[in-house]
Amino acid sequence: MDEDVERWLLIQENLGRARNTILTYRHALVDYVSFCSTKQIPVCEATREHVSLYVGSV
Repeated sequence: MDEDVERWLLIQENLGRARNTILTYRHALVDYVSFCSTKQIPVCEATREHVSLYVGSV
């Protein structure tokens, strides 16, 4: 998985988020990163329009 995503998940864990919350975040982010990869969108460069495309696809 993307290093930035892993780092963000670790921050959430360190903030005391529940294990199930972290697992849910992980699942959603894996799906989002896969979507970006398929569409050739760099995750860190995604725009609101890209996120809208993703939301429309789920």
